Amino acid sequence: MRYLSLWKPTEITPPSPALIEKMTAFMTEAIQKGVLLATEGFGPSSHNDIKVRARRGDYTVVDGPFSEAKELIGGFAIMQVSSRDEILEWTRRFMEICGDGECELHLLSDVSPVDQLKATGNAPR
Repeated sequence: MRYLSLWKPTEITPPSPALIEKMTAFMTEAIQKGVLLATEGFGPSSHNDIKVRARRGDYTVVDGPFSEAKELIGGFAIMQVSSRDEILEWTRRFMEICGDGECELHLLSDVSPVDQLKATGNAPR
């Protein structure tokens, strides 16, 4: 089972050296155990951020920054686990390091469209 985890901190602040050390150890363990497949962090919202909305064929583009707390996303991770309990345990450990906020966990499909295209030889090179 693969999950997309979206980290939504209460506020985004620069990480301390102690936080970086704890997170590095956590990520190293998760990578070694084959759990952490990809991750990236985001900084504070800026003028480079863009939101695109589609409604009935019309597209609306809204430029950042987005200042509302509900719109802050601190980062994402794609994690591979064998059960719901396992993803919850890894998430609990992550949040213990990061502090206040919330993680949204979204179950991903069994096979990604990119993998399917690669398997059929139809993926761009």
